Amino acid sequence: METILIVDDDRDLRDQLAASLSSEYKVIAVANADEARRRAADSSPDLAIVDLFLPTDASARGPAAVPDGGLLLL
Repeated sequence: METILIVDDDRDLRDQLAASLSSEYKVIAVANADEARRRAADSSPDLAIVDLFLPTDASARGPAAVPDGGLLLL
């Protein structure tokens, strides 16, 4: 089963995306880029859906969160 990492500080949106995708994918949903980096290192997700405007430093964003997977920015 493919794994999708959802990274969004908006809990409602994060939960809604996770609920929509969880029937067909393993979903990991986190609220910040630091947690996303940790979880991505542990699980190597196939796709990351990332809030482009997360309140964090710019170095934590982008493809580094998903080393070998796809990236979808919200």
